[in-house]
Amino acid sequence: MATPSDVLMQDLTGSWTLSKTLSDPFDRVFAIQGIPWIIRKVVSIATLSLKATQQVDESGTKTLVFTQAASVAIGGLSEENEVRVLDWREEFHSSTLFGTSSHRSRLTNGWVMEQIWGFSMLNDERWLMRTMVVRKGNEVATARAIYDWKGKEDG
Repeated sequence: MATPSDVLMQDLTGSWTLSKTLSDPFDRVFAIQGIPWIIRKVVSIATLSLKATQQVDESGTKTLVFTQAASVAIGGLSEENEVRVLDWREEFHSSTLFGTSSHRSRLTNGWVMEQIWGFSMLNDERWLMRTMVVRKGNEVATARAIYDWKGKEDG
């Protein structure tokens, strides 16, 4: 389902599912990141969901927590939390699948990912979209992830 107009970038709280029919394939992006072929294939058939919660601490700093889950365990991982403190500090996230990365999506193992999150119109409907560019040496891959809105609750 497309995203309702009252859901804003200032508060992405809700449940989402990756739309495989609207999103780009991720195989080239994952290959540059060093993800093994068999795991890339499992990811391509799994249902991927994203739950976002947003909090504001006593100083007014916003924190966005993404809980990403797959319908099948991938590399021993079925669910992962990624905490994003929205104050432009560099912090690190450790992932079983991707290794250690900084908030700016620049990974410490040689590849760099730049991401832009936002809403975009597609077929006259509003969708949450994440556009990614991954670089490692002279290799570059891009992908666009488009998410179906499931609702403020667990959808």
